[in-house]
Formats: sequence, structure tokens, C-alpha cells
Amino acid sequence: AAAAAVLHRGASMMLVATARRKAEARQKLERACATRIQASMRGWCVRETWPALINAKQHFEFPKRLEDLVITMPNGAARLGPKARADLAFVVATLKRDRKLRVRVLGSTKHTEPPPLGAQRAAAVRAFLLSHEVLRSQLRAESAAAPTVGGIRDAGAATVTFRVLQGLFLPRPLTFAHSEAEVLPPRAEEMLAKVVATLAAHPQLGLVVEGHAEPTETAPHALSARRAATVLKWLRAHGCTAAVSTFSAGADCPIATTLTSQGRKHNRRIELQLRTFGPG
Repeated sequence: AAAAAVLHRGASMMLVATARRKAEARQKLERACATRIQASMRGWCVRETWPALINAKQHFEFPKRLEDLVITMPNGAARLGPKARADLAFVVATLKRDRKLRVRVLGSTKHTEPPPLGAQRAAAVRAFLLSHEVLRSQLRAESAAAPTVGGIRDAGAATVTFRVLQGLFLPRPLTFAHSEAEVLPPRAEEMLAKVVATLAAHPQLGLVVEGHAEPTETAPHALSARRAATVLKWLRAHGCTAAVSTFSAGADCPIATTLTSQGRKHNRRIELQLRTFGPG
């Protein structure tokens, strides 16, 4: 019986080690694919091919270095220490250098910490960046998914990381009427049909439907969640089989002024963000 138990433990350890290696390989592929998409979307392919151009290599590497950055926080807290603030100075410089660059701020927790702490850490980093003149439209603060290895939750880490958003460009804005969430805007179905075709042609891509609202609407977070759910429902009803999820940003990420009716109209919107899944 003792020998059988030892063999069982050894087999379990081998399975966990194999699953961990596969997860690391997958993450490496995801990062590589995301970097290629960033390059092609921002016209950096030529700059990477010809790094002799002045500052070209530096421009190309900024988003990649941003995604490699890890902000460490104290155990059980969402407080920024001196080192974290120093590391965030690079993030501030990068986002102020390129105002079109938008990132997800992902807060993580250890397995011994309460899950809401991840969102609190992301919110603390977002607040720090906003206090240093980073635009609200550039930041999406959220809790990172709990890491698992072989179906078992990993130890995790008390960290905050960044992922550059890869927007799916639409011919025209996908905006809603005031306080409306169930009725799609005119000609939206034509655009969404092209989104379904694009995802079918690129199975390595997933999508996040990001709902937005503006402050004069009642319960902006709930309303933006309903708007995202409406678009997701349409995509599923018209044959989209890709990995699609939703995210509610509420009124936290305006792209226009809220002082005019036209600006508020632009903020009542849906954004489509690509997620890259490495092959395999």
C-alpha cells in the first residue's frame, strides 16, 4: 500500500509538471501573437524589419516591455510601495508618449487572499496612473483570472500586470441611444456580420465585447453590461463560435466630453477588443 501511494504521488507530480509546462508554452505563444498583432495594427512591421531607423526599435519595444512589467504589492494589501511607484513611472511615460495606447490593468492575488483584492490592486494602480495625467480612456482595471495548473489553482502572486488592448476597428462607432441597451443602432448588424466572418477566418482570435455608458444614465455599470450582453447575444445567434466574453466599463472610460450631447452620444458605445490565443 505504501509503495502504491508513493507511485500515485509521483504520477500526480508528473501530471502537474506537464500541465505547468504546457501552460507556460501557451502563455509564451500568446505573448508572441499579441506582439505581432500590435506591430501590424500600428504599422511597426517595417520599423522592426529595419531597426536602423532612428528610435524605431525603441518605439516597437515599448508595448512589449509594458506587458513584461510586473508590479509587486504587499501580501494582503492593495498599497503601492516605493518600488511599485518607481516602476509605474515607466508606465506613465509610455502611455503619455502614445495617447492611442490602451491597456488592461490586471490585479492578481495569492490563493490565500480574498479574490476581491485583485480588483482593488488594479484600481489602486489605475488611480495612481490617473493622478499622473494618464487618460481614463487608456485604462481598464479588472481582476485577473485565477491561474490553474492541471485544473488545480496555482499559488498565484500579489501582483499587477498590463496587457495592451487590441481593438477591432469598425467602419463607424457602435453607439446606443440614451438609456437604451436592447435595441442595436442602425446598420450595426451589417458591421457585426463582418465581425463574425473575421472571427471565423481567424480561429486563434477571441473577442471581448466591452460596454460603455455615460454619467447621466441611470446605473451606468449595469447598463453597459446589458449593452455588451445584447451584442454578444446577436453574435451567438448569427453563428459566432469563437471565444467571446463581455466586460462592463460603466462610465469610467469616456472618449469624449460629457458636457455636450454629441460627446455623451460617443460615450454610449460598444468597443470590440481582440484576445489572442496561441495555437494549440
